Amino acid sequence: MQSDPHARAQFLIDEALAAGIALDDERWLDGHIEGCAECSGYAELTAQIVRGLNALSFEADPAMTARVQDSLALRAQPRYRTAPAWRWAAIAAALLIALATPIYRNATARRRAAEMEREDTLLLERVKARVAQTLPEAMERLVRPGGDR
Repeated sequence: MQSDPHARAQFLIDEALAAGIALDDERWLDGHIEGCAECSGYAELTAQIVRGLNALSFEADPAMTARVQDSLALRAQPRYRTAPAWRWAAIAAALLIALATPIYRNATARRRAAEMEREDTLLLERVKARVAQTLPEAMERLVRPGGDR
C-alpha cells in the first residue's frame, strides 16, 4: 500500500470512518494508533468531526447524496501521479511574474521620482536665475535718488 506508516494510518482512519476497512487493516491500525500519538490524535480529531457532522440534521435529495459520496470516494483514493512538466513550467512562470512585478514597479517609480527631481531642480534654477536677474533692477529703482516712489 504505502511505505509511510503515518500516511497509511491516516488513510485507513479516513476509510474506516467513510466506508469501513478489512479486518487485517483494522488490526494493523489499532496497533499503530496505540503506539503513535500523532495518528491517535488524528483519529480522535477525525472522529470528533464525523460526530459533529452526524449531529447535523437536514433532508437531502438521495441522488445528490450519492453524487457527494461518489465524489468523496474518488477524492479519498490516493494519487501518486506527478504533475506534468508544463504545469511546473506554468507555476514557475507565474511565480516569476509575481516576483518580478513589484521589482519592476519599484524601479519605474524610482526612475519617475528621479526625473521629477531633475525637473524640479531645473525649474528652481530657472526661478533663481530670473530672480537674480530681476532683483537688481527692482533694487536699483528703490535706491536710486529721485527714482520712482
